[in-house]
Amino acid sequence: MNLPADLQRYIATAQQAGNQYGVPPELLVGQMHQESNFNPNAVSPSGAVGISQFMPATAKEYGIDPRDPVQSIGSQAQMMRGLYNRYGSWRSALQAYNWGQGNMDSYLRTGKGTKGQPMPAETQAYPDQVFGHARTHAGGRLPASLASAALESDMGGSRDLLGSSGGLEGFSGSSGIPSSLISTPRGPHVAMPSTQEEHDMMSSIASRGYAPDVEQQIVKSLAQLLPARDSLSGRDMLGDGGLPDDLDPVIRDIVDKA
Repeated sequence: MNLPADLQRYIATAQQAGNQYGVPPELLVGQMHQESNFNPNAVSPSGAVGISQFMPATAKEYGIDPRDPVQSIGSQAQMMRGLYNRYGSWRSALQAYNWGQGNMDSYLRTGKGTKGQPMPAETQAYPDQVFGHARTHAGGRLPASLASAALESDMGGSRDLLGSSGGLEGFSGSSGIPSSLISTPRGPHVAMPSTQEEHDMMSSIASRGYAPDVEQQIVKSLAQLLPARDSLSGRDMLGDGGLPDDLDPVIRDIVDKA
């Protein structure tokens, strides 16, 4: 397929920046499509500038000219790497890119943004839109590095609870589960409530810390985890990003002893 010369350059720059910072280039390309439709001179109503739509203050922080595609794409990759390292999930990293790190940190603690607002519909939809564009530019199929993130997003209602600034220790403290019982599989660390009731329970646990009924609620979720996971289509595509099978006996042991 013959691509416009400018688009070819942007994709090549995304490839280079992605390799440098360990970010899937397809993700960067999908973001640029969603943010500006590859327009390096784009300016949003909120004042975001350039192909990667940096706010002036953020561009200044990175020391870049946001209208320079090479500088913007490089800083976009650098930012996405930092957000992924912070949250442990490309989905959460994308939402933080759209909504802001402060709001995302607050959301993962309390289920609300910094001003008590719910996550905007735009932010909720943003990862799916980026993954869709990434899939299109990748010839209809996402690379393995993004397949699990897209599946996670398609399931809906997922929240990254282990990628907060407190990490596993923070999750242990808020859930009442001893940190010695929590392992760290490679890939996204995502708790995925399958119903509104479970979503509300997760938000409650994250916001109020330990309470006598928290352990019972956690065990209830663990009991639902294994059959729910086994029923998911496309689980074979998750690879190292999924929950290791050798954790099954540990989970069953916790449930049986509760």
